[in-house]
Amino acid sequence: MAAWLRGKRLPRWLAVALGAVLVVVLLMATTRPAARETGQPAVDAVAEEDVYAVLAQAAPVTAPGAPEVGSPSAVLIDAASGQILFAKNPHERRAPASVTKIMTMDMIMDAVTQGRASLKDRVAVSERAFDQDPESTTMFLEAGETVPLEDILWGIAVASANDGSVAAAEHLGGSLERFVEMMNETARRLGMKDTHWSNPSGLPGKGPHYASAYDLALLSRHLVNRHPELLKYTATWEYWLTKGGKRFWLTNFNRGLVEYPGMDGLKTGFTGEAGYCLAATAKRGDRRLVAVVLGAASTKERNEDVYNLMDWGFAAFDTLHLARSSEAVGKVRVLEGRTREVEAVPAEDVAITVVRGQDARPTRSVQFPESVVAPVVKGQMLGKIQVRQGGRLVREVPLLAARHVPKAPPWQLFAWYWRAFWQPRAF
Repeated sequence: MAAWLRGKRLPRWLAVALGAVLVVVLLMATTRPAARETGQPAVDAVAEEDVYAVLAQAAPVTAPGAPEVGSPSAVLIDAASGQILFAKNPHERRAPASVTKIMTMDMIMDAVTQGRASLKDRVAVSERAFDQDPESTTMFLEAGETVPLEDILWGIAVASANDGSVAAAEHLGGSLERFVEMMNETARRLGMKDTHWSNPSGLPGKGPHYASAYDLALLSRHLVNRHPELLKYTATWEYWLTKGGKRFWLTNFNRGLVEYPGMDGLKTGFTGEAGYCLAATAKRGDRRLVAVVLGAASTKERNEDVYNLMDWGFAAFDTLHLARSSEAVGKVRVLEGRTREVEAVPAEDVAITVVRGQDARPTRSVQFPESVVAPVVKGQMLGKIQVRQGGRLVREVPLLAARHVPKAPPWQLFAWYWRAFWQPRAF
């Protein structure tokens, strides 16, 4: 048609029709909701919940020779794949004691990485933060003083500081009550269905405060994968805190740091109601495991259960890595965007756990639409990558937009539509 029109005058009716098309295109372009042009828009909480819901569907894997576990509730998972390797009453709701502080530390790290706080922030210590049970674990904070947020983090990670937990909560949430609301919002977003927080420390108090071993394993895995820099703090056996011209010796309650090779976190806990609890992580080679035990009768039982689970997990299983979160697995066409396509990347490294010596032969498939309409937000879920083993679906990982693609301005849309009219094969 374009060749026929060259050198000829357009009929009046065709010129009118083309003008009408141009008007419609411009109206469509200017009446669509505009993309947020400033900064990098964040994916909303609903979208994040969708991502975590997919990640939580990893199929469990079993192997012979699992150890006897005396603790009433326990879970062992592979930190890379998220697959459950061992479970005993995994969804039983129990008091978690100071293992609660894993959530508090995660929220500190979230605030820092998102720019809402800095480790150099001066945290004001309130009377409420200071007024902790004198028999409980503290970092010796005094009402009215200000302490760097990083020192607070050291206190929580090493000494299980209850006063530090309250001070950090008030600093980040504006109030203790608001911070607890944020804790529960985060738990829901991560898919922790058997968890409810009433404070940031885990001490007995007002309101329901419980979690399951599975939920705490889910949280611990999330923390070590999203904020591996925190392990510098949780792996520390002793720390000297300097404040007010004095030095205070803080020591860790997790003896696995000195007794178990490769252990570098995360958090112990004990109250009369909760019993002895531990959420632990250890790394050997390129493999990392997370073990959680709740309600043990003694520190000896708690530690032995974790060590035995870890020994068995490292010996009985292997982890296979199939795709990295930093590598695009495909591209999706973007309609009406400033660029024509966007890369799709896995939400996290794609890995599966297999029984050692087993002929695994996993296969993977990628699912995403042919096109999406701009604007596209960085982190927006575009599809899934599925991993099957022996025909059974064992792992799904969401595919996310690698970058933000704003909606094209009207002039750019018109130029594209005009080119499409004259050179349809180009589109």
